[in-house]
Amino acid sequence: QFKCILDLAYLTAMRKSDILKLKIADVREDGLYIEQRKTGKRQVFEMDSGLRALLARIRGLRRRIGSMWLFCNRKGQPYTEGGFNSNWKRLVVRSGVEDVHFHDIRAKALTDANREGGLDYAQALAGHKSRSTTEGYVKARDVERVRPLKPTK
Repeated sequence: QFKCILDLAYLTAMRKSDILKLKIADVREDGLYIEQRKTGKRQVFEMDSGLRALLARIRGLRRRIGSMWLFCNRKGQPYTEGGFNSNWKRLVVRSGVEDVHFHDIRAKALTDANREGGLDYAQALAGHKSRSTTEGYVKARDVERVRPLKPTK
């Protein structure tokens, strides 16, 4: 389940709070529908082969019968902040990666989106109202590639 959550966070650059509140009904034939809790922005992540395959994996996860949540605990309820964080901490310890935070996935996704389609694409993916907000995510993690000088004779 957590691998699916991580994959969805990367593909969509969604915030943790938005992922944890996704309902099965938010997945439709043409895309994944969300309303960001922080900004109120409504988005549809268009269905492509990658998102379709991930959502198929998510639908195949074991869940309590009758649960309406895409990701849920054993009782069929959405994860609480504390419940998710406890699981996240255990996952981080098992992975052996130090100093990693869930929001790092969003930053990585937006940096990659900027490289793939430019800042406008990254801003649309993030649902940011302000271009400068997206620039803050991207500039802090992007690396300028430079060509070294040729050696002199």
